[in-house]
Formats: sequence, C-alpha cells, structure tokens
Amino acid sequence: MPSLDTHYIIKASLKKPPKNSKTGIILAHGAIINRQSLIRTTYSFAEYLSDQLNAYVIAPDFNGETKHKQNPTLKNYSQIYNITTQYLAETHNLDTIMGFGHSMGCFVIADALHENPYLDSLINYGGPVSELDSTRQQGFIEYMVNYLATFNFDINLKNLTKYIFDEETLTYLTETMQNTETYHSESYDFKLQPSVFKDIKTTITNYIQNIKEWNKPTLFLFGENDKVTRKTRKHYQDNHIEDNITYRFIPDATHITPCTQTLDQLSKLDPAIEFYRKTHNLTPRTQIQVTPRKAQ
Repeated sequence: MPSLDTHYIIKASLKKPPKNSKTGIILAHGAIINRQSLIRTTYSFAEYLSDQLNAYVIAPDFNGETKHKQNPTLKNYSQIYNITTQYLAETHNLDTIMGFGHSMGCFVIADALHENPYLDSLINYGGPVSELDSTRQQGFIEYMVNYLATFNFDINLKNLTKYIFDEETLTYLTETMQNTETYHSESYDFKLQPSVFKDIKTTITNYIQNIKEWNKPTLFLFGENDKVTRKTRKHYQDNHIEDNITYRFIPDATHITPCTQTLDQLSKLDPAIEFYRKTHNLTPRTQIQVTPRKAQ
C-alpha cells in the first residue's frame, strides 16, 4: 500500500467486494495476533465481512511487516490506522466507512478516533473494559503490561498465557498461527516495545470516554467463553446501552473467534453484520455467493 506518511512503509491486505461498492471496513488487529489472522489467502473474517456487506475490507499491519522509521508506540499504530482509512476512502471514493478492532486493536482505534474524520461507526471485539478501568485490577494490568512487553515465541507460550487466554485461543496461537504459512509468522518477532503497552495502560483509562465523546454508533462485542473479558461480562449485561455504546455477548465465542476460518465459526459474529446493516441501511445479502476467494 502506498504510504501517505513519511514515518512508515505500511503493509496492508485488502479484500475487494463481489460487486461495486461505496462501503469500506478498516480492521485493527491485536498485539500477539497479527493482521494475517483477520485477513489471509484462505477464508477469513475480512472475506466474510466483504461478502456479507459487499464492502472493501482492509487490514493494516501495525508492527511486523510494516516498517517504522522510529520506535513503535500506540500513537504510531493509531496513525497507521488513520493513514490506511484515508487511503481506502480516497482510493475507492467511499461513502461509508466502518471500523472493527480486535483485542489490542480496540484501544488503537479508540486512540485514533479524534483524528479520523472518515469513520462512521465502530465495532470492538474482545477489548477488556471492567478488567482495566478499576483501580482494584491494577495488578492484572501490570501483569499484562510486563508480560506482553517481553513476549517471545521462543519461550513457553502456553505456560505464560494460560492465565490470560482461553484454551481455544491458546491452541490457535501455538498450533495454527505459529505453524501455518498463511500467517507469515516469520515476519513477526512479537517483541513489541514496552512503551506500547505502557501507552495502552494510559489509553484504557480514557477508552470508553473517548468513544462516548466521538458519539457515533459503537458496538462492544464479547465472547462468552473469552477468558480475557470475563470480568467485563460480569459487570455489564447483554444488550446494555450506554450513550452511543451497545454491549453484546456472543454465545460459544472465544477471544480468537474473529480469527477462525470456517463459516460456522465466523457466523457467530453475525451481530456485527446486523449492526453494520442497521446502522448504515445496508441491503441484506441476497445473491452474493459466500465462497472463499484469494486476497487481492
């Protein structure tokens, strides 16, 4: 992707819609889970969104294949997200642009919102809220910051992450993401700068407030089997509405559900499809054939 900024050489993947479209979706991947997990050459969440909503779907890389000309920070990731949004909007002359954040990507988008005039709505999946906005959870935050800042696949991933992630997510990280060519793990050393997670720790304090001040339609999705967000699900009720934010719980979904590659798994996220359609008056899919397509 041509960069609109001199600070980065941005790598991004794009899924094109089955038919002509004025709609786009910008994905934000997580910290450990790279962009290839959301958009790849085999069937992916990006392709599912593209097919169901007849939309351009793009996923920029924050730290791995994208080249930073300075030390990566959360602000860098937010800038990369906004540069990608501008690129997609102007290249394809889009009328409607929607955001989707997964895990750490939730906080990247929240940090980016006030410098992004293009986004019309937002869905965040798997971004902890209650775990991170209470002073009683500072030990949990410190643990995650210290752990993620020193992350390396050479160490015993399962032993270190068993207190953070559910079993399905652990299996995905160790057996799929590390051992499947389409995930391009060779491009990622997964040793993110400690400053990134310190920035996230600061950002989460204002996470919800930033989105409320943005004041555009927002959906927070949480998998009912997602270990990362279990305290959030105890704090909020399903279908809880607070200003511009709606909270929804997804049955039988885990932290890794958006990264799966089968229709039966991805269809668990149909509330995201419904939210986008309702919010933007998008026509339900009638004649679009949902079959795996190769990345553009």
